[in-house]
Amino acid sequence: APARAIWIGFATRIVVWANGGIRKTIERPDKDADHNLIYDCTFDTAGSFWMSASEGNVRRYRDGRWETMLASGDDADFYPTTMVQAPRGGVVVQTGDRLVWIDDSGRRSSMQLDFGGSELKVLMLYATGDDLYAAGAFGLSRFRAGQVDTIRADPVSPDSRINGIVRTAE
Repeated sequence: APARAIWIGFATRIVVWANGGIRKTIERPDKDADHNLIYDCTFDTAGSFWMSASEGNVRRYRDGRWETMLASGDDADFYPTTMVQAPRGGVVVQTGDRLVWIDDSGRRSSMQLDFGGSELKVLMLYATGDDLYAAGAFGLSRFRAGQVDTIRADPVSPDSRINGIVRTAE
């Protein structure tokens, strides 16, 4: 895909928009699913396009073909929603009450999330340097080198939800 292009997810296709026009249209493999809403998408460090969709799969588009990287019925507590490029390659996907790290080769590891009693389970994910941040109504958790540090919202409620994180310049 062209540099600085915008990839747009429609119900049946992905459109690559660059330099003021459509440069490529990619048919989605789940285009006939009853529910094919895209929850989130990202690029990995190799430039491959990833998406999580309501039909229950996480897919990667690489070298002109789709690959299912995480599917309904896999070991993860499954309902893929938010995702982000992982700090060291691959992607991180929220699947229900777990974060799943998928590296570029497809290997996976996961970690249980602690929502601290919050009923709101969808997170906002942000990655920078070696850190992955997960934010929601429970507060903010930082994942680094297998360790988790959490700042709890007080009190936990739908009104305490964190909806954005940004890092200042060096």
